Amino acid sequence: MANKAFSKTLLAICFLVFALTSICQTRYKSEKSAIELLKLGNLLQFSDPDSSLILLNKALILSLESTDSLTAITVLGKLSVINGNLGRYYKSHKNLIHKIQLTKELNLQDELIEAYSVLGLHYGYLKRKDEALFYIDKAQKLAESLYKNNKESKNILYYPYFAKASFYGEIGAFAESQMYLDSTYMVGDPDVRKGMSVILPIKQAVILIAKKDYREAIDLLMELIPVASKNYPSTLIILHKNLGDAYMGINEPNRSIEEYNKAIEYTDQLNRHQDYSVLIYEKLSEVYEQIGDHQAALSTFRRGQEVDFRIFDSRSENNVHLLEVQDQLLKYEEQQLKLQREQKLTQLENEEKLMRLQQRSLLGGICLMFLIGYLAYKSQKQKQESQHQLNKELRYKMEKEAEYTTKIEEKNKQFLAFSSIMTHDLKSPLRTIQSFSSLILRKAEKDNTSPDIIKNLGFISNSASRMSKLVDDLLVYSRVEIDKVQLTNIRLNDLIDEIFSSLQYDIERQNVISEIGILPEVLGDESILKTVFQNIISNGIKYQPRDNSNHIPKITIWADSKNDRHDIFIQDNGIGISEDYVDKLFTPFNRYHSTSEYEGTGLGLSICKSIMKKHKGNIILHHTSADGSIFKIQFPKQKQNDQLS
Repeated sequence: MANKAFSKTLLAICFLVFALTSICQTRYKSEKSAIELLKLGNLLQFSDPDSSLILLNKALILSLESTDSLTAITVLGKLSVINGNLGRYYKSHKNLIHKIQLTKELNLQDELIEAYSVLGLHYGYLKRKDEALFYIDKAQKLAESLYKNNKESKNILYYPYFAKASFYGEIGAFAESQMYLDSTYMVGDPDVRKGMSVILPIKQAVILIAKKDYREAIDLLMELIPVASKNYPSTLIILHKNLGDAYMGINEPNRSIEEYNKAIEYTDQLNRHQDYSVLIYEKLSEVYEQIGDHQAALSTFRRGQEVDFRIFDSRSENNVHLLEVQDQLLKYEEQQLKLQREQKLTQLENEEKLMRLQQRSLLGGICLMFLIGYLAYKSQKQKQESQHQLNKELRYKMEKEAEYTTKIEEKNKQFLAFSSIMTHDLKSPLRTIQSFSSLILRKAEKDNTSPDIIKNLGFISNSASRMSKLVDDLLVYSRVEIDKVQLTNIRLNDLIDEIFSSLQYDIERQNVISEIGILPEVLGDESILKTVFQNIISNGIKYQPRDNSNHIPKITIWADSKNDRHDIFIQDNGIGISEDYVDKLFTPFNRYHSTSEYEGTGLGLSICKSIMKKHKGNIILHHTSADGSIFKIQFPKQKQNDQLS
């Protein structure tokens, strides 16, 4: 009997060992398969990207099933890059969000910083400036904190600084782009910069082209071609595009056409930077138009429109979910924060219950000896319950207020995203109308077509231009109503000088005289305040009498500072404003003159009114007559830490 029991026990142990061995082997095979699929997907990412995506998605499933999060993070990064290169931004966005969640769970700070930087650039490609800057700033703050506390080397700053340089270059802020590009070179070791040995000089060449140092940019880009061809072929697309820009700068259109065509060939050959090819087609079309090859210009323009529709237009099959790209990461973090807050409230409530229980036990033991103490306890208990109820109601109101605020902010973001995309969708057919009408008009003039037809074609082109300007003004008007004001110290004399420089062509054409007094320094948002002053000054130049050849336009600007505000006066000697129109002056879409007399959309002064309202100031018509008008712009005297809506 003992031998039989021993045999059964030994058999059970052997079976258990065999089962554990099988489980370990199965897990090892899954992990090995995920890594093999990742390697195979990497090999196919350029030659057959769709097959590469299928393999990588299988690798992701296997790595998640085997809880191999490190491999999953690598796979998600690769999926995001390939989907982005193919213009599938919705899928690329989801891959990035998933990667960030995994890196946060594993507390991989360096991977998280890189992912935040890439997510910021991703929003930049979608022209969502605020979200782009938010995530790049988040990456930079986290990296600088780790470096400051000696937890990481200065290499940790490399990705956020590079992302900042790229972001500012995309929006045309080349001074800031140069500053962060210099910082990128300073913080990255040679080994870290090795993978960017072509991209960083290309960024420098873009800045040189913006500064009109075309020859220096060409020399720099030509030196990079051998290295790019050998090690980083995908960078040849961006490299040849910028060479095309530089040759256009030195007026060599044929060489520019050659470089742009090379960039397009590499785009098709490598299946990379499909979104970038839209800009290349636009540039190439402009060069053909410049040299008079209108047929090639039209053909190139159409190809660019097709790629633009496929990559960016919300109506295309490729981007049917583009409007659904929301900030899922912020929602995830808000849910985690809410969960922590609920747990904290539950803990406090339990502590409060425990405290009440202890009080009852203590008072229950002495209630027979001290009736007065019991009555005091009763009174205190009622007071606590009343206070608890008040606290509960207050907490409920605060949570509701926070919920409404979050919903409003989310709706504002959705509205701005929708406005930006719809503006693009509206302007796309307008550009087509303008291009075709211009081509037809040239052919009509060349063929001596009927003057009536030429006149009607001119009406079509002008109407499309006015519609495009109206769409731009409507977008500005909606953003002014929603965006928050960022206060900085602004020297108004410098701002006025900058505006007069931008209007130099009109000033010289009309021989405008200007008198500008000493103006104060105010607090405001320079980017939108420039719109106010430029609108009033340009109106003063535009609305001048046209039947008097001896009339010389004059703009006079002065200031009158009071205890609580600054009053800025802008006077012109134009045609003045009718008293019947004064009450409607700042109402949107109200125009005193027809577009055939003076151009405009009727939104300029209403935008100015909204901007000054955001600054807690005002703009009014101070005086008007047949000899001209005076506008008064009022600024409150504020401190820089004051909050504006």
